[in-house]
Amino acid sequence: MPSARDPRAAVRRLRSRYRRPLAAALAALATLIAISALRPAATPSAPDNVPAMQVGRPGDVTVPVPVAVGGGAVSTGDIVDLVAVDGTGTARIVAARVLVTEPASAAGYSSDTVVLLSMSESAALEVTTAADQAPLAVLIHPRSSGTT
Repeated sequence: MPSARDPRAAVRRLRSRYRRPLAAALAALATLIAISALRPAATPSAPDNVPAMQVGRPGDVTVPVPVAVGGGAVSTGDIVDLVAVDGTGTARIVAARVLVTEPASAAGYSSDTVVLLSMSESAALEVTTAADQAPLAVLIHPRSSGTT
C-alpha cells in the first residue's frame, strides 16, 4: 500500500525551498504599493469628444427651467424666448433672448421638459416665479447663417 503523504509537510518543503524568491517577490510588491500610494491621484478630464459647456455673458446664472412646450427641440447654443401662458390663455414673454447652455438630455435629466438656460439673475427670478404659476414654452430664434 502506498503511504499517504502529509500535505502540511509538502507545504513546509515548498516554503523552505522557495523562501528567498517568495520574500523577494513580496518585497517588490510592497515597494510597488508604496510608490503607487505616494503618486498623486490623476485628475479627471473630459473625454475629447465632449464639447465644453457654453456659458453666457459674465454675471449670468445658469438655471434649470421646466418647459412644457418645445423643450425637446432645443440644442446647446440656441437663443430662445420663454413664454408663460396663464389660465385665461394670455401669453407673455417672461425672458427674451436667453442662451441654451444644455438641453435636458445632455444635462442628465431624464425628461425633455427641463432645459438649462443662461440669463441674468433678475431674469432668473422672474422665470422661476412664472414657472411656478404657469407652464412655460420656448420660442427658438433662428441661428444666423453668417452670410448676407
